[in-house]
Formats: sequence, structure tokens, C-alpha cells
Amino acid sequence: MIVPLKRLKMEGILDSGFATINMQMHYENTTLDKTFECTFEFPVESELAVTKLIAEIGDKVIEAKIKNKEEAKEQYDDAIAGGKAAVYATREPKQNEKDEAITVLIGNLLPGKTATINIQMMRQLKITGSAYELMIPQYCFPVYK
Repeated sequence: MIVPLKRLKMEGILDSGFATINMQMHYENTTLDKTFECTFEFPVESELAVTKLIAEIGDKVIEAKIKNKEEAKEQYDDAIAGGKAAVYATREPKQNEKDEAITVLIGNLLPGKTATINIQMMRQLKITGSAYELMIPQYCFPVYK
């Protein structure tokens, strides 16, 4: 089962040639009896720096810290095995592309619980002509069929 994105909120601050972008994604496990490990992946440009990642799972707040990849994955797996909610995030190049992707795992999202991912990113703005240019990636907008 897919845990659907319920809400997406983006805010940006443009200041002195830099953009700070705050993105908040809200998910909810609407089942009555299933616990999920959720995987959220989204592409980011290689020039974009992630400056903060905070996950709110139910009433628990988890702030990401940069760690050795193997150590972080081991701590995540141990927390999941112990029945605790946990978050693991990586940033890696996408296959055959110049851009990268951020993958966020949320383990043990219990029935009826919500998860909110708060990501803060920063980038230097490009100058086109005599104006700053900020492109909003297409994946930030819902697709209607």
C-alpha cells in the first residue's frame, strides 16, 4: 500500500542572490492495522544544499544529523527492530543523470499516525539578463489525469 501525500507546503526566501526553500510534506497512515516503512524520494539539483531535515512522526520530532552512512543505517535498523519510529535519509546521484536524489525512509509509521517531513534547502540564484532566476521543480506540483 502507498501512504499518500496529504499536503505539500513550500515557502521561499530570496535574499542577496540566495534562495532558502522550506518544503513540508505531510503523510498519514490511514490504515487501522498496518505499520509501514515509508520511502520518499525526490530529485534535487546538485547545486542545492540541504541545510536542515526534521521529521515529525506523531508527537515525536527527529532532527537529522550527518553521520557515516553505514553507522546511520545500522542505527536506523536497530531502532526499527526495537519497534521505534526512525528516520534515515541519503543523498545520492541518480543513475544516468547529472542531478541527485534525496531518499528519506520513515520506519514504523503506525496505523493512524502522521509523518511530516520538513526540509530546508539553499541555493545561489542564477542571473538571467538583469534578474535573478528561481526555477521550481515540476515534482513539487500534483499531477492530474
